[in-house]
Amino acid sequence: MKDMYIPLDAIWLRNGEIVDFSMDLHPAVPGEEIPIFRPIEPADAVIKVKQGFIMAHHLRIGLPVDIRIDRKGALR
Repeated sequence: MKDMYIPLDAIWLRNGEIVDFSMDLHPAVPGEEIPIFRPIEPADAVIKVKQGFIMAHHLRIGLPVDIRIDRKGALR
């Protein structure tokens, strides 16, 4: 992923529900082609989180996700 500097997990969503995960994504190695990450199922949104977040929070396919952003722009 371009401009990614730390390992991440990605939570792929469709209509507010988790449809796929991409875990343990690592930054591109200088001089190598930038990897492209895609979900197996069609998705309309992705949330990038700290590496290990998916396992630590026991997320699973099919869980609904309610994203709330406060007035300062922070996710809640």
